[in-house]
Amino acid sequence: MLKKKYWIYIQVVIIVLPILACGFFSQMDEPQPTYTPLPTYTPYPTIDPNDTTTPDVTLTPDFTPTPEGPIVLYENDFTDLNKTLEIVELERYQTSLENGVYYVEHLLGGPAYIAVPVTAYNFVFDVDVSVLKGPDDGATFGLGFRGSEGYSGENYRWRISTNGNFHIHANTNDNILPLEWFERDYDVAGDWFKSSAINQGYGVTNHLRIVANGDEISFFINNQMVMQARDSRLQNSYFALITHADGYSETSFDNLLITELDESKLNEFQFPSLSPTPALVSEQILFEDNFDNGKLDEWTIKYGSWSVVDGQLMCISSHDARIIAGDESWEDYSISADIKPISGSVDVGIYGRLLDTTHSYQGQLWKEKARIKIWDDEWSDLATESFLSTNDTWYNLRLEFRDTKIALYINDALAVIVEDTVYNIGKIGLRCASESQAYFDNVKVTLLP
Repeated sequence: MLKKKYWIYIQVVIIVLPILACGFFSQMDEPQPTYTPLPTYTPYPTIDPNDTTTPDVTLTPDFTPTPEGPIVLYENDFTDLNKTLEIVELERYQTSLENGVYYVEHLLGGPAYIAVPVTAYNFVFDVDVSVLKGPDDGATFGLGFRGSEGYSGENYRWRISTNGNFHIHANTNDNILPLEWFERDYDVAGDWFKSSAINQGYGVTNHLRIVANGDEISFFINNQMVMQARDSRLQNSYFALITHADGYSETSFDNLLITELDESKLNEFQFPSLSPTPALVSEQILFEDNFDNGKLDEWTIKYGSWSVVDGQLMCISSHDARIIAGDESWEDYSISADIKPISGSVDVGIYGRLLDTTHSYQGQLWKEKARIKIWDDEWSDLATESFLSTNDTWYNLRLEFRDTKIALYINDALAVIVEDTVYNIGKIGLRCASESQAYFDNVKVTLLP
């Protein structure tokens, strides 16, 4: 009986053990779960209500800021042979890129304008220039800015000579007019200005810079400001490099850079503020005549035939005609008059700082020129600019005297500017040339502050 009972137990064990073994090994084949340990708890620091010290907290930025610089509009160090410039009238010149320098070779002489492929109105314009060869009497180089497309129409031109002079003009259609300067560092020599900042001769390098901010324009040679001007006549935005010689010459350009003007960093360019526009004040009129009363009581006729016709002063001259008015003690003032040449060659003008008929200054329209002249026993030109004038057309001429500065305006646009120290006081006058006829009106003399 007992043996039978044990035998039953043995059979049960034999059946159950394989089943349990299969289950155990099947569980071993299954992937086991991964348990992430719980984070270690860090208690908050205990805050002492009586502790008034400031905790030392250091913040680490997520990025390193990049220093800001000027926005580059165009840059060329002339090391890329595929990055060249376009030259106007290429048949007269040859250009090349050699050793990281842009060369312009004049074959026949004359001006060359090399267009820069960018536009801007407010800017900083930098370049290095070297004239390598040229005529014995010198050559010129420079920059053009605010020009029309192609640089063949209106533009500003700044030219520097290898002899140490420079020249700045606004080219407006058929007329070439100077800019009105407010601050300067040069000696006046006619319409060219001499500056010690210029490295003279051939084979030397000059660094040129123009800073333009609206109508305020400053010019630098070798990091020295030589002129600060105000002019708003041209609103274009094209640039050019300029070379000019009256014979064969070679000029090189390098390190050309044009950037946007950052007004907050003007002091970095040594760009002092222009003299502020003075507050409006009541002008002090020293003399005025519109000839409506038909009389010439305040005038002294020196030469020629002068008469009032229909409220205008008419001059008919078989000789150089002059008429004078005013006070010999007048010093800094402007004289303006409307003038209409009628017949003969255009040759009319206004006098200022006149002491007598052979000692004075004159602002003159003469054929295709606008001139400031001095009469010191004999006439001589102080400065001359191109200006096309014709008969049967009214022109407003204004001659201004401020200390040694003399400026001639035509129709409110600056035409000629110069400095001279010979006369500092004098009367005013009107003039028309021999064998001519002209009308004058609205003469006005105003004291300048």
